[in-house]
Amino acid sequence: MQLDSGSRLQRIFKFVSILAVVLAAVISAKNASAAVWEISSSWTPEREKEFGIWFHQMTAQPTTVDGKIPSRFFDVGEPLHGVPVDCADFVYAVRIIFAAKNGLPFSSKVKHNGRRLDASLNHWDSVSKEKRLRAFLKDIIAGTGTWSLPMDTVPLTRVSRDEVTSGTILLASKAVGHAWMIRNVRETGIPELVFASVPALEELFYRDGLPRGEAVFAKLAPGTDQAGFRSFCVPGVSCPVAHGALRVSSDSSNLSWRRHQDWRPLVLKKLEV
Repeated sequence: MQLDSGSRLQRIFKFVSILAVVLAAVISAKNASAAVWEISSSWTPEREKEFGIWFHQMTAQPTTVDGKIPSRFFDVGEPLHGVPVDCADFVYAVRIIFAAKNGLPFSSKVKHNGRRLDASLNHWDSVSKEKRLRAFLKDIIAGTGTWSLPMDTVPLTRVSRDEVTSGTILLASKAVGHAWMIRNVRETGIPELVFASVPALEELFYRDGLPRGEAVFAKLAPGTDQAGFRSFCVPGVSCPVAHGALRVSSDSSNLSWRRHQDWRPLVLKKLEV
């Protein structure tokens, strides 16, 4: 009887050991296919509005005397805490953070270290789930810049209060190499801009009103619209090919980068209530 009991115990221990190995393999396989965050929703016009409202709330703190915004993005516990950013880094980061918080997709058309910067992929599985978003953000910061924003965003072909809103990107030409984000558009048509600068810091700056046309469209090649107001592409939907210069409306009043001196007053007029 003792021999039979011992044999039974050995069989039980062997079964438990095999079961543990199988469970570990299942868990490992599940982790191996994990995304940076769980993607459970899709971008819609309503989601874009929510993004704008959230961005305004996160940057609504009063401006300091030296033109800075003590933004909540760098608070302890936030993904950007301890992560310095420049202007393009900030534009990418806010989109990614909102996407992660709301189970939305994000991807870039560029690669970093030979791998696609796509939150649905498992390139970051070697990092614990709690730190995966920060690891993804750091790779985005290292692998992208103002040069990549034209590939990951689409130009707005109309300038109106419905399209130029909180969360809209204002991208300067390659010769300038800068990007701002709109926090709010006042009833007078004056946009409030938020941006990070160079060198990369844990600081945001505020600009009251639009920069001059030369500061946005300088040395822009004829026939291109890779500067001006833009919004992010939706993952899975290709960025459409841009045609011609930026237009403020479908009527005869075209707003071209060739007329730098006209850009700011015409935009302000279009954004008035």
